[in-house]
Amino acid sequence: MAWVLRQWQGRPLQLLIAVNLLNIVDAVMTTLAVRSGGAVEANPLVRFGGLPLKIALVGVLTWLLYRRRPASLVWPAAALLWVACYHVGGILVNGWRPA
Repeated sequence: MAWVLRQWQGRPLQLLIAVNLLNIVDAVMTTLAVRSGGAVEANPLVRFGGLPLKIALVGVLTWLLYRRRPASLVWPAAALLWVACYHVGGILVNGWRPA
């Protein structure tokens, strides 16, 4: 994970794209987990406005970060990469149970 983040550090546009793709991966994996009964949606933003709101809000906020402090995009990328690994770990430990 550290190697991946180091590779992205000097590439803010790639970081912007990666953060938004990882956000979509998180949204899809969370939806699958919730539908299978293996998880509960804990994000109040998603419970209130749904996944399109979360995806749009992350897109807008990462664009603003890209314009103002592009090097800072490494932190949401790291967090969402960890979340994606957490989802994959959950699938490996619990087994895949489609809805």
